[in-house]
Amino acid sequence: MKIVVTGATGYIGVRLVKIAIIQGCDVVSMSRRQSKYQKLSWIKYDLFSSSLPKIPSDTHALIHLAANTSAAHNMDSTSELRTVQLLLSATKNLGTKFIFVSSQTARPDAPTPYGLTKWSIEQEVLAAKGIVVRPGQVYGGIERGLFGSLVKVVKKSFLLPNFLPAPKIQPIHVDDLAEGLINIVKNNSIKSSVLCLASPTPIEFSQFILAIAKERVRRWRLFVPIPVLFVKGVGS
Repeated sequence: MKIVVTGATGYIGVRLVKIAIIQGCDVVSMSRRQSKYQKLSWIKYDLFSSSLPKIPSDTHALIHLAANTSAAHNMDSTSELRTVQLLLSATKNLGTKFIFVSSQTARPDAPTPYGLTKWSIEQEVLAAKGIVVRPGQVYGGIERGLFGSLVKVVKKSFLLPNFLPAPKIQPIHVDDLAEGLINIVKNNSIKSSVLCLASPTPIEFSQFILAIAKERVRRWRLFVPIPVLFVKGVGS
């Protein structure tokens, strides 16, 4: 079974590729740089390219993980949407299952451009009969992505904010997310839909940060209560 993965060298992509290969999948990386994993085929791919990517004709599924995480690059929502449209066009006549890894912040009334962009892309994917996956707060493994950023904050700061009322998240280990994505690839009974992969029981964000401090950093940290209304007032 051949799987093409955009963003295969990223935080989630690295674990996804490794687990997929262990399970016997033929994985092709679509990324700017070649993966260090020797058994991995590679297609050079730039997220900002305007050309139609060439997908192998025997591809069973394409998992779109690649995303613009660089604040230095001015890739607007229109460009990100165009990127997905190109990928959908490339797989349209191949019978390829298309899986877009989105965000739990995606919704039509999202308060941030990020959430609005993800929601717009979701609508494009669903219209093309693709599958949308909204992961919870991903953690574990190498210290990269948002998880890596949170670990760095916990390492450097003795005092951490405890926002009130407490925001809640649904964590998921990066390996569990990878396993879930592979199961979606293999399960042909799953039709076009929005799937959420995360712990069914939400926890307070401060609990999540405390777990990072205890299990990863192995240091105690103190939390300072900060009302969310105060933060909004300062930013307005």
